[in-house]
Amino acid sequence: MLLTSDENGQFSLLHRQTLATRSQPILRPDIAAAGDLTQNGLTDAVLWDDASGHSFVLTSQEGTFSLLPLPESCQGSLAIMDLNGDGLLEVVRDGCVDRNGRISTQWNGRSFTILP
Repeated sequence: MLLTSDENGQFSLLHRQTLATRSQPILRPDIAAAGDLTQNGLTDAVLWDDASGHSFVLTSQEGTFSLLPLPESCQGSLAIMDLNGDGLLEVVRDGCVDRNGRISTQWNGRSFTILP
């Protein structure tokens, strides 16, 4: 749930999305990093659940909030950087389940994809 408060202290719901399922529990996602991952001039937040290794990006696209999953489950460190030198930020994660070690994920205009 994403809430905002007005000048009177009243809260309004901005976004609600279920993260967990019965087969994929998300226990306690924390904000792990922030940066403009979607190249729209607004800061995006990367949420990471250390118990499951799943990560999500909280972003605002054209005034609408979205919570987008990052591919793969990773138990290691997480950072935002321009790893490949193309001028765009990537989410770099270590300890990924289906990969040997580190993966780099970048926004392609619709979703986050793993870079080669």
